[in-house]
Amino acid sequence: MHGLAWRKLGFVILCCWILAGCQWADRMAEDLVRETAAILQPIKEKANAPETKPEQSTQETRPEPKRNADSEAAPITGNLTVADLKNKYSSAHAEIRGPASLARVEPDEHFYITFKTFFGEELRPEDIVSVHTDPKVLPESRVDYRAEFAEEANSGSRVVLSPSLYGVLTSNYTYRAGENMWGNAPKYYIRINYDMNSAKPVHLDSPIVVPFTVKSALPAPKVAAQIDGEGRLKLTWNPVEGAEVYHIYNDMAGLAGEGKKQLPKTGAEEGFKDNYPILIGVTTHTEFDDFMMDGKGGLSYFSSRDRVSSQNLMVSGNYYVTAVRGKSESNFSETVQTYPLLEKLPSRLTKEASNRLLGFRSLDDLPEKVDVENVDGSVTSRRIVYDTARLSSPDEGEASDRLYYRVLGTALRGWLSFYDRPTDREIRMLESRQESVPEAELEAFLLDDETSSEPQIEVKTWKERFPEENKGTTERKRWDRQLVPDPPILKQVNIHADSALEEYLARFMIDGQRKIPLRAFPEAEDEDQLFDALNKVYYQNPMILGVKSYRYSYFSESLIVNYHDSQRTIKEKQAETLKAARLILSSMIKEGMTDEDKRLAIYDYLNDNAVYDDEAYKNSKAHDFEYVDDQFSDAYTPYGVLVKQKGVCMSYAYAFKLLGDLAGLESIVVTGTLDDIPHAWNKVRIGEDWLNVDATNGATNAGVPYFLYNASDQLAEKLKFHFDEDYVLDSELSDYAGKSNSRDYYVSHGLEAKTLAEFKKKLAAGLQRGDEVISLRVASNLDEDDLMEAASDTFYQISPELAESADYYEMENYVVIYP
Repeated sequence: MHGLAWRKLGFVILCCWILAGCQWADRMAEDLVRETAAILQPIKEKANAPETKPEQSTQETRPEPKRNADSEAAPITGNLTVADLKNKYSSAHAEIRGPASLARVEPDEHFYITFKTFFGEELRPEDIVSVHTDPKVLPESRVDYRAEFAEEANSGSRVVLSPSLYGVLTSNYTYRAGENMWGNAPKYYIRINYDMNSAKPVHLDSPIVVPFTVKSALPAPKVAAQIDGEGRLKLTWNPVEGAEVYHIYNDMAGLAGEGKKQLPKTGAEEGFKDNYPILIGVTTHTEFDDFMMDGKGGLSYFSSRDRVSSQNLMVSGNYYVTAVRGKSESNFSETVQTYPLLEKLPSRLTKEASNRLLGFRSLDDLPEKVDVENVDGSVTSRRIVYDTARLSSPDEGEASDRLYYRVLGTALRGWLSFYDRPTDREIRMLESRQESVPEAELEAFLLDDETSSEPQIEVKTWKERFPEENKGTTERKRWDRQLVPDPPILKQVNIHADSALEEYLARFMIDGQRKIPLRAFPEAEDEDQLFDALNKVYYQNPMILGVKSYRYSYFSESLIVNYHDSQRTIKEKQAETLKAARLILSSMIKEGMTDEDKRLAIYDYLNDNAVYDDEAYKNSKAHDFEYVDDQFSDAYTPYGVLVKQKGVCMSYAYAFKLLGDLAGLESIVVTGTLDDIPHAWNKVRIGEDWLNVDATNGATNAGVPYFLYNASDQLAEKLKFHFDEDYVLDSELSDYAGKSNSRDYYVSHGLEAKTLAEFKKKLAAGLQRGDEVISLRVASNLDEDDLMEAASDTFYQISPELAESADYYEMENYVVIYP
């Protein structure tokens, strides 16, 4: 091979989600929304703590006096009220006669729901209201209940909801068996399908959803599934104040097929149908892994843990944890569903792998990898390491030496016998072969069972904290008269919100307000719904600048938001950002442009005029990706890329969305990972599809022009983009699917090569046209050396004078050549 300077590219863009990056907001709310892999957690107030001096997280950036970010925001003025927002979205909240929304109700509570409509015999009460265990309130999550019309003195109708004979997740093992009770589900949701204030039956396009929880003597633990570095599943939870022990329940999965593979169990989205948990463990600790109930932590070993033949034994179905004191027991925790985890849980060596490890004559014959069967029956090839430091002489009566081994990423270990004692040369060769293995792995021949957990505080309901108010209509109307910020910037940019709560949160945060009262929105007391809405609002509104941290105050029922900048500085940066965006658009958007022309122009502008902010990345890395110092916060807002011309992926994604909004394009910000590194990009609406565009990783920052442009979800995933669920509501994720790949840049421009012959043909065409850069996406089965050789041959045939100076790059499935 001759000519063509060759380099293999890696991703230049390292986008960290920090308080520093693309996903910081979700990470700070992790143990409130129970999302995994959080870096920052919300600060939780102690019950009845005063609001005047809020706690500060140890993870927050030290304040810089010059920015005066902690100064009080200006008071809210104007005439816009909560009632205006609720009227805009027709989201007046249901007044249920009985317990207030989200109160912890009695286990056998009856709900009375009053309508101005007289339904007569036109509709059944079950058609008007229903009870569910999932906030999306789809038919699949509907549970058994009783619904009937009650006699009313006045005109209209009254529906009474009561529990059925047996509640949800009832078990003979619980202290409260559950006859004529709602059961042990973590949360319930009443769905109201008809307008409560209309004189005639009016079916709502979007139902009213009223959550409630069942009262119990103790709060339920917040449980998470943890897979440690050895692939062992463990349940972990926060300690519950007052709990003496914790009960672990399991509803085992059924088996099917020749290999008797586990079937998925239903969860909240299916109303926990056919779930009858049994008690499998009692512990005073806040973790559990004894799924086999034999005290071995799900492991199978002989007399010593030096020989572990199986792990994750009896992991199956769904798990729940309750807190117990005396004969009082909490409701069930959120479900830990193991079915999605089974492919990640090692079980044992395959039979073939076990046979390979029997009776080696020489260390030279030892395998570097072995096949490990996972709990779901799939097989993963894993590295095996050997403990040369403990090569032992034969025990009395044995005829072989002993060499201990471990399978990386698992707890599987044992020892091998040899017919002939290993020579010094063989030992040195084995040690040399293992030089790339981290020293800690070579030394880790003991199991580590340590774990930790976060404390939980008691959360009282509104009704318990304010019994004199009792959530009456008068008080609700008073809260609805509360003023809402109407900052001038919103006369020039649109708010992205689909409910009164979402717009309410967006307005306060765009205005830089530190305290956001939430009493006007009972649904916000459901932490899952609150933080689902908050994440969506934060990611889809680029004018929310510089949020450092937030927390929910149970005392004042408010969201407390901390910013990197003062309110005044935030408004100044918003004005500068908008001014820059309008100047950019005026210079490149021309009359007669199609939407695709505009999208391409915005993408090209960001590629040509901004660079990745490596210093901001280094700063976040120096703080273990937990936060950034204030001077780098602009790198995570549109101000960074549009005003300073540098930023990280979050800044690029926000800038693309803001420019698109102003140009009349439909787009959203998307969060997830790229090559397992947290990342943010965009989706654009083209017809009925929402296609992927990554403005960060283009020719400037990654070396590949249009690396991800108008790509389908399937193609994005092939390129190692993975989506999380934080950027829109969970119930909306399916609305933003991107299925068609016909608009993808490389497809629509004929820049894909599936064979070597096609690669040479398209490279030759680019050379003949005199292209300054030739970028092709090649089939994954094409060999790197063959591609390089084909490129070299083509250069010498078409443009031999360029062969010695041309640069050749490869990244993923892309070949980029600069003639």
